[in-house]
Amino acid sequence: MKTIHKIFMTGLAVSLLLSCSRKMEVTNFDFVDFYSSSASVLEDVGTVNIPIFANAVGSSNFKVSVSVLSDETTAVSEEDYVIENDVISFEGGSKEEVKNLSVSVLPHIGTFTGPKRLVLKLASTSDDGVVLGKTQLFVLNIGDKDHPLTAMFGDYTLHGVSLDGDGYYPFGKITVNISAYEGDTKRVWITNISPFFVYYANSIVGSTDVYGEVSADMSTITIPTPQVLEASAKDAFGLDEPYTLYKWEGNADGSFVAENASIVFTLNEENGTYVTKDSYGLSTSSQVNNGLFYYDMNVFSTFHPSYPTYLEKNE
Repeated sequence: MKTIHKIFMTGLAVSLLLSCSRKMEVTNFDFVDFYSSSASVLEDVGTVNIPIFANAVGSSNFKVSVSVLSDETTAVSEEDYVIENDVISFEGGSKEEVKNLSVSVLPHIGTFTGPKRLVLKLASTSDDGVVLGKTQLFVLNIGDKDHPLTAMFGDYTLHGVSLDGDGYYPFGKITVNISAYEGDTKRVWITNISPFFVYYANSIVGSTDVYGEVSADMSTITIPTPQVLEASAKDAFGLDEPYTLYKWEGNADGSFVAENASIVFTLNEENGTYVTKDSYGLSTSSQVNNGLFYYDMNVFSTFHPSYPTYLEKNE
């Protein structure tokens, strides 16, 4: 899954510095690290200012150098980006200080080159008394505006119903993100397709993304099942198996469709939402059709006509 931080724009400059004061743990050593671990921008963003945080009470003036982790980076220097300052100077004796590493993103408007990734690493400091902190890597994801599915990308609100002991009830607003699938312009990544992943986020280990296949006219999103996810509840429930997304048979005995099936979201052109009448749920492969599932949506009987499951794009 991908961590998204707020980005504040001033002209072409983008600052990734959060508006609230960072609360640091009390330490007995001086350190420097990235303020956050990742951000996502589009190729026409211009300049991205990436904050680097220093806590250097007992040190003299020092510098920190930044390098590119080439094995993890897909963006090309001087072609996709230019690092304006790979050595940052800090003043010693300052409890908290933030300086920006500036990266110019070079656009390729009109040409689809695919998403790019720039991975930066804090390499060293000029003062042995200042150590590198926990957040030594920063990932800048650069989106391609010429991707044929760009209009579909973004955050959506998932609406629908679930089932508890008292019957059907509509669940709260769930934020779902649809993003590019690297290497395939006909697929997208979809996160949080089940409310379980939101309600039990602290119990989930690994990515909750599933992939969907998009029609050429973007009128349907087809999610193949069964689809094994990275996410598991190993630490919380002791189940050392990833979750699998299954289509539900729609009957009262609670059985999934164990063979190949599809969940199809279809565009409602009147209001722009993607609606499905397919029921689906989560299980682990060893428990499928044994009555053990972890969340359900419009399942356990027929589709609930009063609460269709649909994705509504956020403004």
